[in-house]
Amino acid sequence: MLKKHLYGLLISGLFLGETIQPSVTTPQGRSVSGQIASKPRFKNKSNASKSAVKGHHSNMRLIEADVANAVSRANSHARNLGTTTGLGLIDQSVVENIQRGILDITFNPTGTPPGTKTTSIGVADSGAYGVAIDSDGNIVVAGYSYNGTYNEFAIARYTSAGILDNSFGTAGITTTAIGSGNSGAYGITIDSDGKIVLAGYYNNESNYLFAVARYTSDGDLDTSFGTAGITTTQIGSGDSGAFGVRIDSDGNIVVVGYSYNGPNYLFAVARYTSAGILDTDFGTAGITTTQIGSGNSGAFGVTIDSDGNIVLVGSLYNGSNYLFAVARYT
Repeated sequence: MLKKHLYGLLISGLFLGETIQPSVTTPQGRSVSGQIASKPRFKNKSNASKSAVKGHHSNMRLIEADVANAVSRANSHARNLGTTTGLGLIDQSVVENIQRGILDITFNPTGTPPGTKTTSIGVADSGAYGVAIDSDGNIVVAGYSYNGTYNEFAIARYTSAGILDNSFGTAGITTTAIGSGNSGAYGITIDSDGKIVLAGYYNNESNYLFAVARYTSDGDLDTSFGTAGITTTQIGSGDSGAFGVRIDSDGNIVVVGYSYNGPNYLFAVARYTSAGILDTDFGTAGITTTQIGSGNSGAFGVTIDSDGNIVLVGSLYNGSNYLFAVARYT
């Protein structure tokens, strides 16, 4: 917090033309300041805003240089006096990433443009819909790919540098055919054991179903889950499909999406045990559906609060427009 406060003071001074004196304390209790005699970059806040708009990048470079110099001088005082108490040495990282929202070129520097990554999976189309970060900082991406006959679940794992992780699946990629029809993953989460859970849809040539698959951290189907790592569930009398998935505090897998009850599409929630079996303690035989208003609705996102309540978000068509729709379940 002290570092963040100091950083805020430095930036304020550079914009308002104030003199800032970050200080450190020696082991003997002596306070020593590293004064920054910055001349005003801008006459006032209004001018600062106008100038930032006109010359955003150049202004940010000037500010970053002044902050870096200030931090360097304060650190020099601390080192000369042999102190690590009080504020101690100011972390040089406080001057990094001053500007947010720009592409991080350390992520796949050879991308077009740098900071981006594309991967062809399968023999034709592929696409990603969900992403999660594992405990090692790897980026796990879920979606679909085409195998020449139909779409299937697809996962790719990248290192934090944006390189396919060759220790995962086959050259960083795993694809899974769910049955003998089209399928695709939309939701992804990672449990406390590092297992990856995907949720989406499977078309059995009669209806679309909820489809859930779980993988080990190596990218192999987890055969302790469902049937050979996969479970599918028909919800309602027609099509259904999943878009979101979360793990609750008991390790149950909560999957959300839509189902069809005849006249309308509804919010749908299914809860599975960690073994991939519908949890009969939840809803009706592990499933809850909800008619939102009098039109079609469906859930696309889910989260679980600290009390274990399940919150779904999606949309409702009221006959004229699509609306935000939110529902909470115990």
